[in-house]
Amino acid sequence: MDATADGVKSALPLIEDVGLPYPSGPLLASFVTEAKNPAAAARYVAAQLAHGEGSSLVSNWSHIIDSNAVAQQDIVRRDGNRCCITGKPGTFRDPLVVAPILPVPSGWVTDKDGINDMLGAFFGPPYRDWCLSYAFAHGLVRLDRLQHSMVEYKIRHVLIKPEAPIELDSSFSLLGDHSRQGIEKVDARFIGSHARLSGAIQFLDISRTLSHAPMSPIATRTQHLSTVLLKPFTALCRLFSRVLLAGWRAVPSSVRHFYGQEPLAAAYRAESDELRNEFNALRTVRQHTSIPTPSALDVAVAPRDQSGSSSSAAYLLSTIVPGLPLSRCLHVLSDNDCDQITAQLREYLAQLRNMPIPSSPGNAISNTLGEACREPRVGGARPIGLFPDESSFNQVLRFSNDPAPQGHRILFTHADLNPRNILVDQVTRTDGSTGWSVTGIVDWESPGHYPEYWKYTKAMFEGFRWPRRYNNLIRAVFWGLGDYSREFEVERRSWESGDVV
Repeated sequence: MDATADGVKSALPLIEDVGLPYPSGPLLASFVTEAKNPAAAARYVAAQLAHGEGSSLVSNWSHIIDSNAVAQQDIVRRDGNRCCITGKPGTFRDPLVVAPILPVPSGWVTDKDGINDMLGAFFGPPYRDWCLSYAFAHGLVRLDRLQHSMVEYKIRHVLIKPEAPIELDSSFSLLGDHSRQGIEKVDARFIGSHARLSGAIQFLDISRTLSHAPMSPIATRTQHLSTVLLKPFTALCRLFSRVLLAGWRAVPSSVRHFYGQEPLAAAYRAESDELRNEFNALRTVRQHTSIPTPSALDVAVAPRDQSGSSSSAAYLLSTIVPGLPLSRCLHVLSDNDCDQITAQLREYLAQLRNMPIPSSPGNAISNTLGEACREPRVGGARPIGLFPDESSFNQVLRFSNDPAPQGHRILFTHADLNPRNILVDQVTRTDGSTGWSVTGIVDWESPGHYPEYWKYTKAMFEGFRWPRRYNNLIRAVFWGLGDYSREFEVERRSWESGDVV
C-alpha cells in the first residue's frame, strides 16, 4: 500500500472514532477523500483531531462549502435560459433544474480562523484564495473533464440522497455564452473544484435538515382520522380482491404463467423451487408475525421443458410494499431514525426466531418447504442438502471442523437481510414529528431453517459494500439476541478465502 492510501486509511477511522453527531463524520471524511492531495488533507485532519479540534474542523469545512450565492440573471442569459448541466429549459414550476455554474470564482476573504489553512490542505496552495461558491445546486451532479480537453466535460451523478438521478438530455454539459452578450464564461479550474465538493454539499444540506428536525422518542406510526373513516371501504376492497384472486387461481397454470410474463402486476421470474419456497415463506411469515412483507398471491409454473432440468421457470405474483431500500436512504437518516429502525428490526428478528419449525427426520436444515436449500453463500445458490443436523451442514462449509459453528438451535431465517431488502419511508409518529421507519422486508427467495447464527453472519455477508454506519446498525439489531462473534470470525475467514458470490 502506498503512503497516500495508508495515510487516508489511518485518518478515516480517527474521524469515525471522535463520535461527531451525524452527518458530521461523513462530511469531514469527504474533506480527506476528495482533496486534491488526500495524504496532505489526512495529515491535517489527524493533527487537528489530536488537539481535540473535531468540531472546529466541521465548522470550518461547512463554512468553505457554504459560500454566499450570487445574483443569477447574467448566468441565466449566458446559458440561454437552459440548465448548463441537464440541457433542459427552465419552467414556471422549476426555473432551473440545476442551478447554473457561477461565471467567475473570486478570492476568498474571511477572518474566520483556520479557513485558509483548511483551503490549503484541501486544494493545495494554488487554490487557497478561490471562492468556493454554491454551484450546481445541491451537488447532485459533478463534471469530470474529458482527457486532453479543457472545455469538454462529462456529467456524473453523485448519489447520496434517495432522490432519483436527474434526467439529462445529454451526458455532456453545455458550457458557453449562449446569450452572445460576451458574458464571462466559467473558469475551467473551478469545475474541478466543484467536483471535489459535490458530495460535501449534499452532506451539509443533510446536516441542516436534521438539525431542524424535532427529536422524538421511538414511536409507531400515527393512525390518522382518514384511516379510521376509510376502514369500511378498505374491508370491501379486500373482499373484492379475494373474489378476484379466487377467479384468477381457477385459470390453468399454463395460462397464468403466460400472463405472468406481462408487466401487469408485481411479478418476477425465477426457478420454480425458489418461488414456491418464497411463496410459502411469505405466507408463513404473515401468518405468524407482524413483519411487513409483500402478500404472496400466486405462483404460476411454466410447463417443464425437455432439457432434463430439475426445476422449471415460474412467476411469483405478489402485492407491492411501500418504501425505498435502506441502501438509498442511509445517508439521510438521523441518529434517532437509526434507533427507530434498529428497534423495529430487532423486534422482527425476535418474531422470526419464535416461529414454529416443522420437525421432520433428515431435513432439519432445509428451505421452508423441507426441501433442498438454495443458499448463495454456499454452492452459488445451487440446490444443496437436505441436512439432518448442523454437523452435516458444516461439511459443505470451508472450515467444517471449527468448534464455533456447533451446537446451535435451528431457526427460521430470512438468509438475505441487507439494506437493499429493508424498505423504509418517512412516517408521522405519535408525537406529530416525522421520521423514518421500516415499511417492509422483501426478497424472501432464500429463507429456510438454518443454525441461529446464520441470520447474523448472512446479514454481515456484504458488510464490505456498506458504510460503517450500516454495519453498526446491524450489530445493534442483534445485540441481546446472542453473541455470534466467534461464528462471524469463522465466516469472515471463509469469505476472505474466496467463499463469496
